Amino acid sequence: MKPIKLLDLVNWLFGFTSNFLKFLLFIFVILNYGALYAQFDDNTFKKILIEIDGEEVFDVNTITQDHEGYIWMTTNLGLIRYNGLEGKKYFKTP
Repeated sequence: MKPIKLLDLVNWLFGFTSNFLKFLLFIFVILNYGALYAQFDDNTFKKILIEIDGEEVFDVNTITQDHEGYIWMTTNLGLIRYNGLEGKKYFKTP
């Protein structure tokens, strides 16, 4: 059996480490390809037109969502509750 020289062992270890790091980098890139590709998606905002009793909602000041999923907005028409399909206007009674 041939004796292993220290220099041969060091060269083999660095060669193994280099190949192993290349392999890890390759696996990292493959596993994160979806996340990297997601940065290139075109996320454009689409305007939602809400009309209540023939009046268009604009000038939205505040938006919040409650635990039931309704979206509440303070607008030019007052307080609006929006469910994703239609809005309902709420008035303050004196």
